Amino acid sequence: DLWAGALATGFLVGVLEEFFFRGVLGMAWWKSMGRCPVPVLLAVNAILFASVHFIRPLAGPEQGWWDGFAAWSRLELWCGTVDPWRLAGLVLAGLVLARIVWEQGNLWVAIGLHAGWVAGVRWAEASFSEVSHATAGWWGPSLESGPLPFLVLLLFAFSVMGKPIRAHLD
Repeated sequence: DLWAGALATGFLVGVLEEFFFRGVLGMAWWKSMGRCPVPVLLAVNAILFASVHFIRPLAGPEQGWWDGFAAWSRLELWCGTVDPWRLAGLVLAGLVLARIVWEQGNLWVAIGLHAGWVAGVRWAEASFSEVSHATAGWWGPSLESGPLPFLVLLLFAFSVMGKPIRAHLD
């Protein structure tokens, strides 16, 4: 059913992306960088996270969940147009998730937030139909991009990132 599919997708995406971006490219890389300033480490991680979301495979006979992985082998970076609101939102989300992992020293809270966000977006996309010929306005074209979704994410980011960095990875 709808919720089960959304939750399964959210869990799978949350685990895979957080393990890769904040686990392998996060904690492991951060530890190896020594005395590099923390904001630089978190920003590089967030920009890489956001950039990868714009990889798209070329149209081909295969149509399935593996298409995103196939794009890596063909290095089809930045295919199509880039929505600046979506890019800004993904960078901000990457900063928030990286900051949480940095402070917690583990991936669990970031996995939960990421999984919940993806599940909510998938559920909303399946539950509500698009209004044809409508302009995006303040809401934006989707739950992932636009001025209002970015503002909500920015307020959440301030609540998470407004505190001084209090922990280091050991």
